[in-house]
Amino acid sequence: MEINVSAPGKVILFGEHSVVYGKLALAASVDLRTTLTIFPSDGNYFKLKFESLDVEKKWEVEKLKEIWKDTNHHFIDVKTPTVISDETLKLILNLIGPDDGASAKSLTVAAFIYLYNILVGEPLPYTFVVKSEAPVGAGLGSSASYSVVAAAGLWILGELLHGSTIKSSSELTEKNLEYISQWAYVCEKLFHGSPSGIDNSVCTFGGVLSYQDGQFQHVVIPKDKLRIILVNSKVSRRTSDQVIKGKNRRDLLPTVMEHVYNALHATAEEAKLILGRLGEKYDYKRLSELVEVSHYLLSAVGAGHPALDEIVKIAAKHKMKSKLTGAGGGGFAFILLPPDVTDQEILSLREELMQLRYECWETVVGGKGVSFEFQN
Repeated sequence: MEINVSAPGKVILFGEHSVVYGKLALAASVDLRTTLTIFPSDGNYFKLKFESLDVEKKWEVEKLKEIWKDTNHHFIDVKTPTVISDETLKLILNLIGPDDGASAKSLTVAAFIYLYNILVGEPLPYTFVVKSEAPVGAGLGSSASYSVVAAAGLWILGELLHGSTIKSSSELTEKNLEYISQWAYVCEKLFHGSPSGIDNSVCTFGGVLSYQDGQFQHVVIPKDKLRIILVNSKVSRRTSDQVIKGKNRRDLLPTVMEHVYNALHATAEEAKLILGRLGEKYDYKRLSELVEVSHYLLSAVGAGHPALDEIVKIAAKHKMKSKLTGAGGGGFAFILLPPDVTDQEILSLREELMQLRYECWETVVGGKGVSFEFQN
C-alpha cells in the first residue's frame, strides 16, 4: 500500500514585519503543494528522497536498528511534541554523515528521522519521497509545508502500523490537525529558531488565518473566490537580514516607524473585514487598494526592492494591484486578480512578466490544508 500526503504552501497577505511588533497579520494557503509518498522499499532498505533539495539517503534496516538501540533512549514521549535536544540532534547528524554538518539539507533529514523515531518507532523497509511545487526558500512556506507532510505522513503510518482504521482526510479531527501542526512546529523551530507558528498552522489547516500576539483565528472565505498570481522576483535574500534591516530603521526613527506599523495593522484589519464578507460581496476595489497601500508601507519599513516595484508597476499597467509578500528585499510579490478578469488579460500580464524573466504561478488563495489518500 502507498500513502500520499500533501500540504499547501502559504502566502502572507497583509501585516509582514509589523506582526513582529504585536500587530495583526493575515496569511493564507496557496495551492502550490508539497507531497510525501510512502511505500514499501525494494529490498531491506530505509530510503529518503527529497527531490527539491537533491537529497537521497538509504540505510540497511538491520544496521539502522542497531544504531537505533543506542539512540532510542534520547527520544521522548510520542504524546508530547517537544523540540529536539542538542544531544539528540548531534546523534542524528552523525547517523546522516559528516558531509554536510548542520546544513539545511542535513537538518531536513534530521527532522524527518526524529519524527519517524517518535511517531513510527522501529526502522522498517519503507521509501519516503518528498516533492515540492513551490520554490524552496522563497518565502512561500516550503519548509512548513514539508514539516506538515512529514508530521502527518509519519503519524498516519504509525497509526496504521498500530492497527488504526483511518481511511481518509475527512476523518482527521481538529485535535488530530492540531497534533500534526504542533509536530510540524517542532521541525520549524529546528529550521528557523523562533518562528511565529503561523506557517505550519496555515499549511496544516489551510484557508486564511489572522495572527496577532500568538493568537490565531480562522477567516472563512468562499472556495475559489480569491485568486492571485505569485511572481518570483528571483532576487535572493535572507529573512533574518530583512528583519534586522526593519529593526534598525525602527530604532533610528521610532516615532515615525510606529505610525507606519500602525498603518500596516490598519490595512490588515480592514482586509480581514473585507475577506470575512466575501461570501456576500467581493469588494475588490477596496481590497486591491489595500494591497497597493500595503506594498508602499512595507517599502517604508525597508522591505522594498526595485524588482518588486517593477512587478507592482507592470500589474498597474494591466489595471491590477500588487504587493511584496513575506520578508521583502526580493523574494515574491503577488498580484490580486479582479473577479471578472479574462483569460486573455491574465495571459497578457504573465507574458510581460516572463519577458522580464520573472516566474509566475496562478493560484487560488485559502484552499484546503493537509490531506492524504491511500493507493493499493
